[in-house]
Amino acid sequence: MIKRLVSAAITVALFIGLIAGVTFKASDKKEIKHFTAFFSVEGDNIDPDNDIKQLIAEQIGAECEETWLVGQDKDDAINSLIATGEYPDFVLGETALYEADALIPIDEYWDDYPNIKEYLSDEQWEKLRQPDGHIYWIPPFGISHGDDVEMLHNGEAFWIQTRVLKWAGYPKITTIEQYFDLIESYVQANPTMPDGTENIPFTMLCDDWRYFCLENVPQFLDGFPNDGSCMVDMETKKVMDYNVTDTAKRYFGKLNEEFRKGIMDPGAFNATYDQYLDKLSTGAVLGMVDQWWQFYYVIDPVFKKQNLAQLGCDYVPLPVTIDDGIHNRWHTNRMAEIDYSSGVSITTSCKDIEGAMKFVSDLLESDIIRERFWGEEGKDYSVDENGLFYLTNEQAEKKSDSSYQTAHMCSYSYFPRVEGMLDDGINAFS
Repeated sequence: MIKRLVSAAITVALFIGLIAGVTFKASDKKEIKHFTAFFSVEGDNIDPDNDIKQLIAEQIGAECEETWLVGQDKDDAINSLIATGEYPDFVLGETALYEADALIPIDEYWDDYPNIKEYLSDEQWEKLRQPDGHIYWIPPFGISHGDDVEMLHNGEAFWIQTRVLKWAGYPKITTIEQYFDLIESYVQANPTMPDGTENIPFTMLCDDWRYFCLENVPQFLDGFPNDGSCMVDMETKKVMDYNVTDTAKRYFGKLNEEFRKGIMDPGAFNATYDQYLDKLSTGAVLGMVDQWWQFYYVIDPVFKKQNLAQLGCDYVPLPVTIDDGIHNRWHTNRMAEIDYSSGVSITTSCKDIEGAMKFVSDLLESDIIRERFWGEEGKDYSVDENGLFYLTNEQAEKKSDSSYQTAHMCSYSYFPRVEGMLDDGINAFS
């Protein structure tokens, strides 16, 4: 009799709840809000039931389904969205979307979300203010709070395989002439890899917008940092076009010379990004110019699986300039390279702007940053007696397992992150 009364009470409660529009759940878990995002760059999809994604969702009450650019030009994809007037909740905002009135002004909402408002300084936010006086996007990269503890050269460089340096006795390479002389000497003495695969002395990525690997090198050769599409002399305040300098003429002349010698990969200019990565993944390419982030995450697991790192196929960056005596600035502080031209935006199609702002704000919490970029304690990383994070050999192997990463890790890579140190003052954000 008691069981029947309880059952009847539950049935009535469920009926009233449905009428009132209330969602009842069998468990005590809070309802998870669902957002969508489209980022007009190539990216990797993760499993819908990804472990870390679910873990974060349970803590902050929201998750986001991310989609990426696939088989379409970036401009075409953005124009298609503008033509329909229908957008996901989040996009990679930029001028075209702002001019199409597709984005909401985040500065009208951020007073309730200090994680967002304090993400950048007032001076930095001003660089993002649009002609109407509002701010519409948040740069996701290069924002360091506390010490910058970056240990890797994450940017652009002339890369060389360690086997080439070892063979030559680890010479000091500082100029473009020395760089190509080293590659020429090595490939003459070692035309193939141990398995007979023919070495590719030097290649270049030229596919679509990634042609910057070819085009922007003269600025670095003249000792300037990556300021975008120009060189800026901070003393004279002069802005220069690096495409038409004497150094640019010398550099492209050098590439022409190496092409005629057979050192420059003849297929470089027609290769797609995937074909370029396929070449690197064989371990046969001795050198190239590229951004570390653009190739490393793809080739690292392949090199580990095929023991190519042990053969000396890993790459190290060289700070090459056009002549000796030029102070190189290939490597700059990440904070000096913030891209203000685009960032994460909330669109006018979003039905829950406050919820979307809270989602971004929650992703900036230190504990969530740790889960996004370290994973789960004990499973993805360990902690020593001093509170310092470290990886066991088994955990390090998981980092290189793409299937494990797809099923388990969720970095929300194009949403804002706080780089530098975690709030514990001991560990790096990643």
